[in-house]
Amino acid sequence: MIYKIEKVPYGIRVTFDGMMNEEIAKEFAEEFLQVLAGTNGSIGILIDLRNGKPISPESQAILNECYYAVVRKGLI
Repeated sequence: MIYKIEKVPYGIRVTFDGMMNEEIAKEFAEEFLQVLAGTNGSIGILIDLRNGKPISPESQAILNECYYAVVRKGLI
């Protein structure tokens, strides 16, 4: 799998491993936003990009929507 999303005591941990195309970015965003909706109050996010690869501008735009959702939720 190219990504892994885990609920952890401080919020959410995300790990990327490999190249993410637009289709996978959409799948990630859907899953991430569901996990985010299940959190309460301010949260922390750890994003591990050590094995991630550069992504297309289209995929980046999708991931930006996840970032904006986290900020609205109360990123600490």
